[in-house]
Amino acid sequence: MSQLIDHLKNSSLSIDPELSQLEARRAELEKELENVKAAIDRHKSALAHIPDAIKQKKQELLAKLREGRAIRSSLESIPRSAEEDKQQIIEADATWLEVLREI
Repeated sequence: MSQLIDHLKNSSLSIDPELSQLEARRAELEKELENVKAAIDRHKSALAHIPDAIKQKKQELLAKLREGRAIRSSLESIPRSAEEDKQQIIEADATWLEVLREI
């Protein structure tokens, strides 16, 4: 019985440092888990904003298209010099290229 008691006393001495290490490891893992949860929340938030960003870009694209159409129609209805026409066409083409880049 005495040996058993001695063995139990000695085992508690070897268990205490291991317990401390495990508790420290648990604290590290809990901190890491919180960091992972925060990263997940940031990613979910970014994903949630994608539909709104798409909608906004579509609206910007439509505005550019309307602007291009307005420039083109103004070229047809206003008589100008050939140089003015070329400049207007260049501006309209630049607008179309910008729209195409947005797509």
